[in-house]
Amino acid sequence: MSKLSVGIWGVNPKDIYSGGRYHALMMAEALSAKGCKVSYITTHVPIFETDFRPLASHKDIQFYLTKDFEENVPQLEMDFLVVVPNLGGDPQFYTKAIRYSEQVGAKLVLLNFESPNWFNSLSPVPRDESMWDGWVEIAKKGDLILSSTGESNKYAIEFYSQFQSDLKFEFCYPSINSIVADKVNSKSIKKSKKIFMSTRFFLSSHKGADNITDLFCSDFEGYTFALMVGGMGVPDKVKSALEKEATKFGINLEYHLSVSDEQKFKLIASSSAVAFPSFFEGFGYPPVESLYLNTPCVAFDLQVVRETCGEDVYYARVGDWEDFRLKLKNAVLEKVNVKKDFMHEIYTIENFGHRLVNILSRL
Repeated sequence: MSKLSVGIWGVNPKDIYSGGRYHALMMAEALSAKGCKVSYITTHVPIFETDFRPLASHKDIQFYLTKDFEENVPQLEMDFLVVVPNLGGDPQFYTKAIRYSEQVGAKLVLLNFESPNWFNSLSPVPRDESMWDGWVEIAKKGDLILSSTGESNKYAIEFYSQFQSDLKFEFCYPSINSIVADKVNSKSIKKSKKIFMSTRFFLSSHKGADNITDLFCSDFEGYTFALMVGGMGVPDKVKSALEKEATKFGINLEYHLSVSDEQKFKLIASSSAVAFPSFFEGFGYPPVESLYLNTPCVAFDLQVVRETCGEDVYYARVGDWEDFRLKLKNAVLEKVNVKKDFMHEIYTIENFGHRLVNILSRL
């Protein structure tokens, strides 16, 4: 079988981290590692691109930078064009993707992070369904909706099928940056009195960011909450409230902005536990990364986390912060070995690439 040619079509804001953008680059890396020709058409090289340079195949990915998805867009023959969507944004982004796929003869794939029916069934703050209008436009003309999990795929079929009868649906678990994670895993890293949490403070109600202080209690006196918050940082008002409440319980705070994958994995590996109080996730990297690095994780009892991590997470009742604190205390004190073989069987870059090629080859 000849090697596939795949285009990735997506916006990358300058110097901003996003889980969806990370997923898209991971896809490019996994496909390139399997020998596919990968052309990444985007506004900026992703800020985390340097984390993947240890991969020998990284250099084979061709980045084409464009400010408007017209100028500097190459006319290349492609088998597939994968559209990486944003919520809202410029509708022309999707119109141009459809037109481009037709010009280059590529089958059109939507990388589906979530559908509105799923998000609004779980998030404490629902969103207007019109925010997914661009995704719908791709569904109307596309060939495949590619979701991250079986749970996501279930809702995708329910939502997107109404727009086109011939649309196909698949799901594919993304990998973590296993090359760097394995490098960190190979080192002897001592656990410290630290609790790691990845979050953000923009469009963040479903991430649990509004309730971080609900995790603070006297049980964690002397512990440090290490908050990885991405490039947008922490608003001054939020930081003041966090620090005021942390001081009451003798808790320390660290803020980690725009860290590399190696730094992130070292933080996770050296922590006593990872707190992941999200109400909704299309996939959810932190629990997977936590278990991969042998660190206990506490999360709300979401079906998608059970699908990706099995029974190896400490599950709290959704929205019950007292129960979450109790499970976090147990995770910190029990010091169990959580590493499971299936993490390495599923969540490596090599295995992600294998799954992707199999899916695309069937289309």
